[in-house]
Amino acid sequence: PCICAVGFAVKRQRRAVRRNAARRYLRESYRLHKHALAATCTSLRVGVKCVIMYSAPQKMENVEFHAVEETMKLLITSLVERLNSECLSC
Repeated sequence: PCICAVGFAVKRQRRAVRRNAARRYLRESYRLHKHALAATCTSLRVGVKCVIMYSAPQKMENVEFHAVEETMKLLITSLVERLNSECLSC
């Protein structure tokens, strides 16, 4: 079985409600798009351990789910491409 261990970290802000909302958005967007990463890890027989950090330069008042989801989709896609390119060259 492949291991895809992912952790989430959010920059500490004053408002715990906003910080926890950002963390929930990260988890949900990963849950929606993790199938591509899991399929790649299974086919290549590799394990992945990573920490995804959310650090916004502005206040977290206007964190929107669709923006986090699009970024997560790009992140997972680039990770899958990098895994494919590195494991095929081995």
